[in-house]
Formats: sequence, C-alpha cells, structure tokens
Amino acid sequence: MGSYNYLGFSSNSGPCADAAAKAITADGLATCATRHEFGMTKIQHNLEKYVAEYLGTESALCFPMGFGTNSMNIPCLVEKGCLILSDELNHASLVLGCRMSGASIKVFKHNNAKDLERQIRNAIVAGQPKSGKPYKKIMIIVEGIYSMEGTIVHLPDIIAVKKKYGAYLFLDEAHSVGALGPSGKGVVEYWGCDPADVDIMMGTLTKSFAAAGGYIAGRKRTIEHIRAKSQGCCYGTTMSAPVIAQVSSSMQIMLGHDGTDEGSIRTQRLARNTRYFRQRLRNMGFLIYGHDDSPVIPLMTFFVTKVVCFGRETLKRNLGVVSVGAPATPLTKSRARFCIS
Repeated sequence: MGSYNYLGFSSNSGPCADAAAKAITADGLATCATRHEFGMTKIQHNLEKYVAEYLGTESALCFPMGFGTNSMNIPCLVEKGCLILSDELNHASLVLGCRMSGASIKVFKHNNAKDLERQIRNAIVAGQPKSGKPYKKIMIIVEGIYSMEGTIVHLPDIIAVKKKYGAYLFLDEAHSVGALGPSGKGVVEYWGCDPADVDIMMGTLTKSFAAAGGYIAGRKRTIEHIRAKSQGCCYGTTMSAPVIAQVSSSMQIMLGHDGTDEGSIRTQRLARNTRYFRQRLRNMGFLIYGHDDSPVIPLMTFFVTKVVCFGRETLKRNLGVVSVGAPATPLTKSRARFCIS
C-alpha cells in the first residue's frame, strides 16, 4: 500500500505485461536518440494520440520522466516578465520548473481560490517588480490530488478565477488521472468541467498506467510550441518501447478499445475501496487527511518517532506503507501514507 498502482495494472502477467514483452522483441529497448533527431517512433506517435483521446484534448506529447515533464516544460511556457501563481503545497517538480523559468512567483494558500484571487488582483495592480509594467502572462499552477495531503483541487473555483482575470491554467494530474472521475479521466471529469478550460493538462504515466514518464496535453497550437521549444524534446531521449506498450495497452483498456468494460470496473472498484478504507480508519479512531474520494490517504501520527515505528511495525506484518516526515512535511506533522489500488 505504498505504491501508486491505483488501477492495478502493475503486474507480471496479463495483457499489459504481454504487450510490453512483445514490444522488446519488435522494437528493442531504446532508440538512443532525441525526438528532434531520429528518436521519434510510430508507437510513441500512436501513444500520444491515445493520451489526447483519453483526456479529450486536441493534442499531446509524452516524455520519458514525470519529474522532468514539469521541470523541463514550465520554462518554455513562461519567462522573465511573466507571473506564476503556485499553490503552497505544489510538488517539487513544479517548484523547480517555476524557479527555472525566471518568472515572478507568488504562492497562494492551499486550495484556496479566494486567496488566489486576492494575490492575482494585487499583482495586476502592482505590476512587475521594479518597473511596474504589466505582466506579459499570468499562469496558475495547481495539482489534481496533492500527494501528501490527499486533497482534491476545487477545480471549478480555480477555473472561475482564471477566466475572470484572463490567466492560463496548468493542471498537474499526476495522482488524479486514472484515479478520479466515472471513467478515470481525472479531476476535470470528476468536477464535470470542460477540458478546454484547462490550458495545460499534465500527468504522469508512472502511477495509474503502471509504467514510466509523463505527458503534456492541450490545444494543438500550445503542444506544437512545446514540441519546438521544450528542453525535454530537444535534449531528452524518447520513451522506451516496452514502456510505451505498457501505457498504450492499459490506456486502451481504460478507453474500452479492448471491447470490455474492464476499465470502468477498475475505476468503480478503486472508488469503493478508497471510501471504505477511509471510513474504516476513521471508525478505528485515526485522524485522516484529504477528501473522501482521494486514493491518497494520509494517517496522521504527528511525531517523527511514531511514524518511523509505525512504518517498521506494519512492515513486520507484511504491509508496506510510506512513512513521511520532515522535510517532505512540517516537523510536527509526520504521517503514514496509504495508496489504495
């Protein structure tokens, strides 16, 4: 219960594992080249079409590393003279990408649309530091599910602020894609929002799809810009063939392309397991963080010594959980984190 295998696709048998094994025979392990040289393959092109179809966007790009998908692509979307509004609990990859971009950064209170609006309004009035000129571009960056809190972003409120002030929205769905929504299409589907209202949809292929890498999806014009300007495209190799096969196979199951309803069954089972596990922990007297539909379930121990002991004792009983303390959390808010599958 310490891995992000939300949909249960991580296995050494079955259609996904078989597809990955066949891909090694057919296409080898690596292209050993970047996208801009000779690294782009037909199977990766097909994967990117599946991702766009799954998310309901015009286009998509896939990268071999989830962390790098954020840190390498944010700098090609904003630059010096732009403004980033970042949730205070955003992931380290987002923080690094923001810092590398050279844009001004303002941090708003966690999942708080009112504080976001206050910050964005004050920034528009004050303008750029020193010069006071208007910002070239304003981008809001949030996550779908926050991995240490188990909270789900209140997307409708964030979109309302974005539209009101003419900003752009970057949504990191690393933990929510596949894990939320009636058909597992993420937090956008969960809230019933229009995918077109999210300018940049990012997610990893490491968790729900049980492989490696990440994606960026959105309007075709935006994706073409990233394809040309991103350091990940210029200097990074393309994805490995068996990894592509694993993702393609699991995503086609979720899309129903395999002719079964296995994808929807997995999504419904995950939702039921998540709600049941949270409720049972509460009934036993534990303090649990996060929303009821979030498969990331932090159990608060507060003391570092207690969470270390908890992790060791559960492991003795053949139960693997993640013990989390400082600096990933505040010193007095240590926790054990369960990930439901």
